Amino acid sequence: MPVRHSVIHKIDKKPDGSPAVLFLGASEQIESQARDDLMSQLNESYDKRGQINFRRLTRHI
Repeated sequence: MPVRHSVIHKIDKKPDGSPAVLFLGASEQIESQARDDLMSQLNESYDKRGQINFRRLTRHI
């Protein structure tokens, strides 16, 4: 399934137990092989661990 839109955010979680802080990505990522490879590796990693399958969470816009 192709990735049509993506934005990368940063979650900063401190080890002291304070609430995590979300930093929103500034803009949509441009289409690139590196982005597609990252998504593929992420899906493979989570599929192997029996965790969330991000392909099921993808919405078609």
